[in-house]
Amino acid sequence: SVSRWLVNLPNRRTRTQYVAALTRYTGYTGRTLDELVSTGLENAEDAHDALKMFYNSLELASKTKMRIYQSIRSFYRANGITLGKKPITFRATGGTDPVYFCPSRWGA
Repeated sequence: SVSRWLVNLPNRRTRTQYVAALTRYTGYTGRTLDELVSTGLENAEDAHDALKMFYNSLELASKTKMRIYQSIRSFYRANGITLGKKPITFRATGGTDPVYFCPSRWGA
């Protein structure tokens, strides 16, 4: 399941980041990779719900959370599992994220 996924990621840095995200996700769910795939094939909605709960549990910058979320979605997609649409509230806010936004610097 992982080799099929990684073969489509030509950049070594991307592969490293995606594997780290997947490792973090398996730690959160307590499931093996095979169990994730099995669950996703049986019920993609349950798999997506678990991924959304994981996303919401992350206390990271929004861009980092989105990268992790998208990387795990790509794992499911590479294994023939189509998850529902990304919730509209899941977005990388970039420069307006409170961590990065400095009103005085941008004249706001």
